[in-house]
Amino acid sequence: ERRLKEPWGLHVLNYRPPACEPSLLARMGEAAREALSAESSCRSREQELRQLAAELAQSYEEISLLYELTRQAQVTREPAELQLLAVESLADTMPVEQVAYVPAGGEPLSGGRRLLAAEELALLAELIPFPNSGTARPYVNNSCQGADWCRPIRQVERLVAVSIRDCDGTAGILLALNSAGGPLLGSVEASLMSAVAAILATHESNRRLLEETEELFLGVVRALASAIDAKDPYTRGHSERVARLARRLGKEMGLSAADCDVLYLAGLLHDVGKIGVRDAVLRKPTKLTDDEFDYIKSHTLIGYEILSGVPQLAPVLPGVRSHHESLDGRGYPDGLSAEQVPLVARIIAVADAYDAMTSDRCYRKQMDIERVVSIFRRGAGIQWDGQVVELLMKIMPE
Repeated sequence: ERRLKEPWGLHVLNYRPPACEPSLLARMGEAAREALSAESSCRSREQELRQLAAELAQSYEEISLLYELTRQAQVTREPAELQLLAVESLADTMPVEQVAYVPAGGEPLSGGRRLLAAEELALLAELIPFPNSGTARPYVNNSCQGADWCRPIRQVERLVAVSIRDCDGTAGILLALNSAGGPLLGSVEASLMSAVAAILATHESNRRLLEETEELFLGVVRALASAIDAKDPYTRGHSERVARLARRLGKEMGLSAADCDVLYLAGLLHDVGKIGVRDAVLRKPTKLTDDEFDYIKSHTLIGYEILSGVPQLAPVLPGVRSHHESLDGRGYPDGLSAEQVPLVARIIAVADAYDAMTSDRCYRKQMDIERVVSIFRRGAGIQWDGQVVELLMKIMPE
């Protein structure tokens, strides 16, 4: 034994532990190794979970982006609005420096950091060597600076490009440039951009189909209006002129584009009921009898009945039925007065009266402009809406 003197004056014996059996030491070593392995495994699992969480968060953002684009892709939305939304959303979601959409023959739209200017984006879109002109497969390149085709655009190191195609060919190119965090661009970015490109292409095709359908519809309406006007050689082109003037008056009033379109249609169709009026009465060169005048007044109700079976024409019905109403309640067919007369009818009434007064009719020659102005001045606020008359006076010199 050896005694140790401690500073505080206590004496202790040097303790020597008893010898351990080899089997116990082996089990203790194994337990230590298992503990270290478990700790390492836990750390690995934590890292995998963090990576999975990041991937799920990224996938959620991508799904949310696609959902929002699909929700916003109403056929009535202008393509440029949806394209800009797509570019800005991709720039917020993807780890890249710049996202751009370069339409065929149009001004590029850009999101993210301004890496390339508009003219450089347009040049880049022309230079990209897509795999095959007949396919919409994305193009991915992570070493652009070493490629001959990319020499004119030195700022681009990595890119993903997707061609947006419609029935007429390539409508534009979607670009993602330079990974912001350094990782390579690949299938994940290409797949997301391809999905966005498909949404934009579908919207573009649907929009074009809508425009073609609207043109067909307007063509049919114009043909119908021309057929009505052809019943009387003196009113040839009358409906088209009324339609154009009504739309112009609507614009001067500050009405929306949709309301102005309704005015144009109402102007084209305001006299459609004359298809049910005998030509002998329509073309009579002398003064109408009271019975004949009552008969010809029925064209407003006939037109209303003809068009009321077409749901898409519901907005024009007030103009067709009520364009001969008077603010003082002495018009027809319903004797409406003041604000009871729908605005579309009040505008059509002024446009209709102006064209009638400034055109030859079978019973009189066209009036001179001084007389037309005098009649409108006297009838403003009594027969016609005073505000609409003032707007007509404003644009009449044009």
